[in-house]
Amino acid sequence: ERLSEARARVVAEIFAANGVPGYDIYFQGAGDTLPVASNATAHGREENRRVQIVDVPSDTDLTRYLRLRSADPADFTGVTYASARESAAQTSSGASPTSTPSAEPPPVNPHASLFQRMAEHAKRMAWKMDHSSSHPVATAATPAPAPKPAAALAATLPPGAYDFGGQPLQGAGQPIELGALHSHSMFSFVREAQARGAAVIGPCTTDHPHIAGPVRNLSSGRILPVRDDVPGFYGAPWISEPNGNLVAILDAYVPKSAGLPVPDPRIDIYRDYAHFHERQPTYSRLAPVNVYRGTRGTLYRVFVGGPMQCMDLFVPARTGSGPAQIYYPLIGKSYIATSTFKIRQ
Repeated sequence: ERLSEARARVVAEIFAANGVPGYDIYFQGAGDTLPVASNATAHGREENRRVQIVDVPSDTDLTRYLRLRSADPADFTGVTYASARESAAQTSSGASPTSTPSAEPPPVNPHASLFQRMAEHAKRMAWKMDHSSSHPVATAATPAPAPKPAAALAATLPPGAYDFGGQPLQGAGQPIELGALHSHSMFSFVREAQARGAAVIGPCTTDHPHIAGPVRNLSSGRILPVRDDVPGFYGAPWISEPNGNLVAILDAYVPKSAGLPVPDPRIDIYRDYAHFHERQPTYSRLAPVNVYRGTRGTLYRVFVGGPMQCMDLFVPARTGSGPAQIYYPLIGKSYIATSTFKIRQ
């Protein structure tokens, strides 16, 4: 992000040196939040090192442009797309359409680039989801084990360990279907989403934080203020109690623009809160987040660290609650738990 901001500032200063007033010039280091091509190829990485120049008539138009721009998650994280026909069938019937069985994708190539491995892994996860009906995880003959009561399990945990009531992780985790990605046509230079159907994002275990810088004025250095937020993410806390622990996401704010910085929320975790009601969190930190938006809702991805590797909170459109997949280490193994978060007004 710092390197991209330095490049943008140099270009902005060239415009100022050639007669454009500095107070009319804004620049931003978008980091890897707004790639114009996939970073999985050398050509794509070369394209993403370029400085994009946008000319708008006024500050008002600049604000509208920032609010409406969008990014394709396929350019920087593991994502697959259902066909437009499949997405329409799922929307109208509420069930997955039948199709000719496809072969399982080949294993992930360990020598490929990070982005290629993430994309290949997402394809394998999507294939497994599509074929899960013919290969159920648990049947009547092999029931899934019931989780232990929180109090009994907490008594067996080593000091400092957390258990969120999950099961051993199989593979990389649970992909998230966002629906069709948001697209806008107000400006010709805003790329419109192709008719590729629903986007399936790989789990947070295959992702990393994408850091963006603010939009600054060249003359004053002033940061352009952000006035619009995503519904449900306006700073109110989100709370859940997985397996007797309390997890709070505080100051959860998301600007509507895909390329503006998303403030790090504070994550407070209270271990075994149901029994001890600790007044102070047993774990607390500011955690970076990635945000992906689609027609089905918003994926708020938190990279927690410590007792929790990461968390995928998916909030359906215009609701005040949503399920979260929690990925965490426990006694040398990786686990996944599902818990519902609710917003506190």
